[in-house]
Amino acid sequence: MLLRLLLCLALAPALSGCLTTSELVAGSGTEVQLTQSNYRYVQQNLRGTDTGFWLLGIIPLVSPSVTHAMDDVVVQARLMEGGKSRALVHVAQECAWNYFLLFALPQIAVRADVVEFTR
Repeated sequence: MLLRLLLCLALAPALSGCLTTSELVAGSGTEVQLTQSNYRYVQQNLRGTDTGFWLLGIIPLVSPSVTHAMDDVVVQARLMEGGKSRALVHVAQECAWNYFLLFALPQIAVRADVVEFTR
């Protein structure tokens, strides 16, 4: 009985999981003053998502990616079109987990507005 208890205590750390979350770090070398009337809103509340799959809620088979969610927003915002000065503003990241009996679906969503500079 004591041997079983010690074995369970020894295996407990190996069977437990750790969870880390990524942080959306926004930074650039450009400073733009949005207090003046030098911009206009082009699109609002653009949303990009990416979903993962965790077996039993603790074994990550596919983890969600902030990069994939952000790529969705960039495509919707049409930032790569030439000749337009556009930028993402009010960027926010949300994380949600949907737990089911045998699996979990973590989801990362990125939300942003698009402005176009007029001057």
